[in-house]
Amino acid sequence: MQQDFEQILLGRARVLALPLEAASSPGEDMLRFAVGEELFAIPISALREVVMTAMVTAVPGVPPPFVGLANVRGALMPVLDPRSLLGVRGPRPAGIHPILVVATEGGALGLWADRVDGLIRVESDEVHWGHSEGVACVGGRASDLTGVIDLNEFVQAARAAAIPDTPELEA
Repeated sequence: MQQDFEQILLGRARVLALPLEAASSPGEDMLRFAVGEELFAIPISALREVVMTAMVTAVPGVPPPFVGLANVRGALMPVLDPRSLLGVRGPRPAGIHPILVVATEGGALGLWADRVDGLIRVESDEVHWGHSEGVACVGGRASDLTGVIDLNEFVQAARAAAIPDTPELEA
């Protein structure tokens, strides 16, 4: 009887040791957040943290979409209001909002969101890739119509909006 019990445990151990098929699924974990009534997602791999604050210090002369600076544990970080870049209309609601701190090539950058909805898993085959509705920084839409943001495109669009092309001076 002891040998039967050991055989059962050994069989269960072999089954549990098999790799999960779902683990090989081509997808990515993302943070879903809202700007206005629109839902967007960014890769969790680019997210450093989410900070709740109502305090963003405006900097005179800083062009949109930059709204100012936030102090995150003693470090100043530029904050963007993504509304214009994402094609969202309407004013920003008052009060405390989440700032999504993302890692970019130029350092940390804050995205001012209206709310955070949580983590989602976006499967590659569920995303309809291609720029969405003329919004270059939205790389595609998930099956639930969540806009998947291409952070590189987003940062480039923010820089282009803040520093418009100027004709070069002739020597």
